Amino acid sequence: MPVDIVVAKEFKNDTEFKTVKYDNIPSDMMGMDMGEETIKLFSEEIENAKTVVWNGPMGVFEMENFKKGTESIGLAMAESNAITIVGGGEIVPQQ
Repeated sequence: MPVDIVVAKEFKNDTEFKTVKYDNIPSDMMGMDMGEETIKLFSEEIENAKTVVWNGPMGVFEMENFKKGTESIGLAMAESNAITIVGGGEIVPQQ
């Protein structure tokens, strides 16, 4: 589970955002991406894994300010020696 989350005032790229602990999301903000601490923890787990199954993005990757988690986890999987299985229409490029 995430330990920190990037939250935003509105569902758009050019809105106020910040990173908070998972249990401290302000009532007037919404989760948009995983935070730096969570990226580090998840990446370490992927590095040590033998198999990783990923189904869906980590955040609102279509928006520049909220794509870091998804990109970071994708990179961790690409650099991993684990067997990686990726599913979900958002993550797998469509032909």
